[in-house]
Amino acid sequence: MALSERAKRYLSKAEFKESIVDENVIMSAFEKQSVEASLELLQFQRNYGGFTYYAGLEPITYGMLHKGKSRGDFSGNPCKLLIELADGDIKDTHYVCADTLHQMTFAITENGNYYEDYDIQCLSFDTQFESFSMYDFLRQQKGYNKVYTYEETDTSDTMEQFNEIIKTFSNKFKLFQKEFHLTAVDGHWDELQSWYVLKDDTFIFKRSIGLDVFSKQSKHDSTHWEKMFT
Repeated sequence: MALSERAKRYLSKAEFKESIVDENVIMSAFEKQSVEASLELLQFQRNYGGFTYYAGLEPITYGMLHKGKSRGDFSGNPCKLLIELADGDIKDTHYVCADTLHQMTFAITENGNYYEDYDIQCLSFDTQFESFSMYDFLRQQKGYNKVYTYEETDTSDTMEQFNEIIKTFSNKFKLFQKEFHLTAVDGHWDELQSWYVLKDDTFIFKRSIGLDVFSKQSKHDSTHWEKMFT
């Protein structure tokens, strides 16, 4: 894992439930279902199997394989891979990668891309973990609130159309970044997900087709940020 020092500190204190992380056991699970385990899938399970993040009070326990009692899709079959084969608009096979009762779906592809509700979030779960560490960092600083959210309108019916929306937003954000001299926060980022700092006290989380602004400056309302970005 090529993680930032911040993410490594978060990793050292993060909650991990007992999980299946032995490579031989992981490989055996894939062989039983006659599917090939890519290096990216192996790394994900070894590094993040059992990692638990909370959406409010609801735990999201990451991993394609689990140990012990499971609560969500893995209930009754914690050691069995849940696979959605590529079909139609789903260009890559999706492996369910979290056990939870959360209403969203969580999946990873054989090349390591991470999805929520069939929307790609980042190219590697390392990047998602970096974002989790940023949320933890902001909580520790105290006083930070999400003061603005922007979402590019999604009118796509196919993955190709969605990718075009991603490109449109990426180009728009590059202009925003240049105009306001945003500085990238240290981390394992990619073109879909990254964090920036503005004037040392405001953090901007760029997502695939949107952004979130976190600040202590309550004097700025959403209209202020909307004018800046649009």
